[in-house]
Amino acid sequence: MTSGFRMETVKGYRERPQHLRFEPVGMTRPFGPLLQEPREPTRSGRRAQLVLILGSAMLASCTNMQTSSPPPPLVAYAPRKSESSPSVRGWEQVAALQPRFVVFGEIHGTKEAPLLFGQQASALAAQNQRVLIAVELGAIYNRQVQKAWNGPHATFEQSLTAAGWAGGRDGTKSVAMLEMLSRLHRLKEYGARLSVVAFNGARDDAQASRLKTLSSAAGHEEAQAENIIDAANADNFDYVLVLVGNAHARKKEIDRFGDQYRPMAMLLERAGKTVSLNMAWSSGTAWNCILKAGVRPPPKKPVTTDMLNCGNQPEAGQTNRDNLPYMSLGRLPEDTDGDSFDGYFWLGTISGSPPARP
Repeated sequence: MTSGFRMETVKGYRERPQHLRFEPVGMTRPFGPLLQEPREPTRSGRRAQLVLILGSAMLASCTNMQTSSPPPPLVAYAPRKSESSPSVRGWEQVAALQPRFVVFGEIHGTKEAPLLFGQQASALAAQNQRVLIAVELGAIYNRQVQKAWNGPHATFEQSLTAAGWAGGRDGTKSVAMLEMLSRLHRLKEYGARLSVVAFNGARDDAQASRLKTLSSAAGHEEAQAENIIDAANADNFDYVLVLVGNAHARKKEIDRFGDQYRPMAMLLERAGKTVSLNMAWSSGTAWNCILKAGVRPPPKKPVTTDMLNCGNQPEAGQTNRDNLPYMSLGRLPEDTDGDSFDGYFWLGTISGSPPARP
C-alpha cells in the first residue's frame, strides 16, 4: 500500500483498500516522567507549577516524538509566555474555523497519535481554555473513569486501568493512551481546565434498548455521538477534542458489507461545528488486530475476537515528506478518500504501542 491513509470501520474495526484489517471493540514514556510525585503545592505555587509542567512537556514532546531514548532529567525551566506549551503546527488553521468539536481519526495502537493529541490538549490548557477530552474507552465504564479523573494523581493509573483495561488488545487501551491520559491528569491537578469522557458504545441498558432498531454499526455510531454531545453539553467547553478510530471520524456515509450508516463525526454536526482530521504517516508499525486470512464477517454483524490476529503490525504509509508532526486542512495528493475529512494530522514514522494491561 502506498497511501498513508487507512480507514477503520465502525466498532473499532478497520479496513484498507487492498484487504480488510480490523480491530475489536471494546508508550513506554518517550520522554520520561514529567516530575517526581509532588508534594502538595501551595495555592500561590500552582500556577507557576502548571506553566513549568506544560512548558517542559511540550518541549520534550516536540523533540522526542520520533525516538524512544529518554532525554536528560528535566530541570526547572520557565519558558516565555510566547513560547510555552506550543500548539501542534497547523492548529491555527483548525482554530480559524471556530469548531466546537475537533475529531482526530487515528489508526489505533501507535505511540505517536496519542502523543500529538495530548500535546494539543495541553497547549489549549496552557491558554486557559476549557477542554473536554473524549476518548474511545467503553462508555459503560465512564463513571469509573470520572472517579479516577477526580481522584489523586498517585492512584490515577491504577484506578483508570481498573475500568475495563484488562485484556484490551485493540490499541485503544495502549501504553501510549495511558501515558497521555496520565500526563493530562497531572496537568488537571495543577489547575488545567481539562475534563474527560469515555464515549465508546452504549453507556447503559436504556440507551442500548433505544438504539436497538438500528443496525449494529449505525447504533454504535449513534451511541458514540450521543455520549460525546451529552458530555459536551454538561459544561461550557471551549473545545471538545475527540480521539477515535478514523472510520468514526469520516464525514461521509459508510457502506460496509451492505450496511449503510452515518459515522459519528457526521452525527456530531447536529450539535455544533465539527472539524475532522485523518491520520497520515510515512511508515512504521501499530499494535492492533487484523482479520484472519479468508475470514469475512457476516453482513450487519459485529466482528468477534476469534476472527482476529492481534499484535505489532507493519504499516506502510506515504513518502516521508516531514518527520515532524503537524496538521493541515485539505488533503494530501496521495489520499484517495480526502473528501471524507476536513484535513489530516501528519505523524512521520509511527511505532506500535502495546496493551497497557494485557
